[in-house]
Amino acid sequence: MSNLKALYNIIDPEDKFWLNHIETCFLPSYSVEWNTLNDISLESQMSYIQKEAYHLLVVKLSDLPLNLPDKVKIIALSPRKITHEQIWCDPNAIDFEMDYRLKKNTKIYIQDQRQQYQISSLRSDLEIVSSKTDSEAYISSDKELDHHKINIALNPKEFMPMAGSGALAVVMHEEDTALINLVRKAHHSETAVLTNIERKVVKLNRSHELNILGVYCYKAPDQSFHILASGLVNGQLLKARLSQTTSHGLAEKVLESFYSQIN
Repeated sequence: MSNLKALYNIIDPEDKFWLNHIETCFLPSYSVEWNTLNDISLESQMSYIQKEAYHLLVVKLSDLPLNLPDKVKIIALSPRKITHEQIWCDPNAIDFEMDYRLKKNTKIYIQDQRQQYQISSLRSDLEIVSSKTDSEAYISSDKELDHHKINIALNPKEFMPMAGSGALAVVMHEEDTALINLVRKAHHSETAVLTNIERKVVKLNRSHELNILGVYCYKAPDQSFHILASGLVNGQLLKARLSQTTSHGLAEKVLESFYSQIN
């Protein structure tokens, strides 16, 4: 049995189940030697794939740039998690009478503009702080190891995640065709349809005024497609919401909705 060198760049223990699933794709011909290089940038890890120093890399799809290095391709996606982000807070910050169960003027740590503008639109009284140690609450898609923290789930239909959130991706060298054919057995095509639309919204945006913050696409039980997005223009939060029976042209229509609000 031959060994394959693989990298993974994921933190959540629950995400690591997919590593086992990927291993089964290579049996009985190959075994997988997993490595994690936490002190190496994602860009450097992708360069290892490009140089064929490693056979595959498993990473959050939302962490991947829209344009990958030459010869580096996304080969397979995992099934998507339903819940993408949560508020983790101290027990003394809880007020069950308030929206999202946070006391008025709770100090909350945010990681980026997407979180800042969206949480402020939902709870304008919350105090945004720049340090996690100074906060009473924070927003994250990762699990909190402190069991004393309270978990408040955020609905992605209200608090739009980054495009591609909730899915893991297998990244490989495009010429490694024999291994690619094996990994494709793990590919979740329904996830790909939805995340491709989300990432396309960001990729096709040509407006210098508009910064796409969050995008969330899902399929309803009647098989119709629904997409929600948030964007920032001159410090103002804009939102777009569309539904249709097919996925065709959905990303383009979201951008048209944003552009019409700008003009």
